[in-house]
Amino acid sequence: MNNGDLTGKADWEEMPPQNQFLGFNLDDLKMDQSFDQLAGVKKIITNIPIRKPARQWFVRVNPDPSFQLTVGALVLKEEQETYIVHPKLYPEFSGEFKGMKLFCAISKQGVFFIWPVNLPGADGKLNPWHESALEAVTRAQKDWIRVAPNMHLGAYDIFTPLGDLGKPEWPDLTMEQIINISFKHYIIDSPDHPVLKRLRGEI
Repeated sequence: MNNGDLTGKADWEEMPPQNQFLGFNLDDLKMDQSFDQLAGVKKIITNIPIRKPARQWFVRVNPDPSFQLTVGALVLKEEQETYIVHPKLYPEFSGEFKGMKLFCAISKQGVFFIWPVNLPGADGKLNPWHESALEAVTRAQKDWIRVAPNMHLGAYDIFTPLGDLGKPEWPDLTMEQIINISFKHYIIDSPDHPVLKRLRGEI
């Protein structure tokens, strides 16, 4: 109670309601999740990871064939790096590269990424991991799915959501732009490329 207050009211009795400040209702001041659109700004994509989806993600794959690309790829497992090999350099690799299909994918959280999936070799065979991955990207072109490795099975388990997750929102990019962003440091197009020199034992 204020010493000079003759009304007998305590300070806390005269305070404004908890959700108000200077006459504003705090609920009216909260930022909406779509503030990017409201502010008239456009997100610029400068990084597109090359990866498999995390096991907790529900993902979709773009079904448009123009957003899928078959390439020769070199995978450096220890470095966790995937390189596109220019066709003119295939003879330089002596079987080190493999056929791979690149799919444009997006998670429910909005993470846009390139999902690389190995293709059958010259003998037409696939191991269960690669076969189940191809099955997953095929299903993901129609529905949201989640994939998780099953070590006992030696393949991926595929899960579908119980609810309706809506439609994916694809970035406004061409496939050429997507590849240039995602593989900007990972294209081997010259005999003098450091990775190729390392395979030849020159460095």
